[in-house]
Amino acid sequence: MEQFILNWLISIPAFAAPLLLACLGTIVTARSGILNLGAEGMMAIGALSGVMIVLDGSNLYLALFAAIFAGALLSLVFGITTILFKADQVLTGLIIVARGVGLSGVLGRGYTH
Repeated sequence: MEQFILNWLISIPAFAAPLLLACLGTIVTARSGILNLGAEGMMAIGALSGVMIVLDGSNLYLALFAAIFAGALLSLVFGITTILFKADQVLTGLIIVARGVGLSGVLGRGYTH
């Protein structure tokens, strides 16, 4: 039991680091006047694309580039929708989260089993 608790406490920083980075990015964008609630969906799509490329046997650096590109592409969709089309930032962010998490759940199902 003690070993389980020790392993659990040791793993907290590893699991918290991506969420803290997303939180930091959300704080920076909020300071600029944009409310980006879609960070979780962007992270999910980026993680899915990176995992798909790595598990298909490609290069790790290619997977990292694909993850960054996929997250940036979804971020570009958010930016175009809110800035050019003047859509509501809260609603657009929630749509990005729903689509990102849902799409990564559907497409990533084959990679989890």
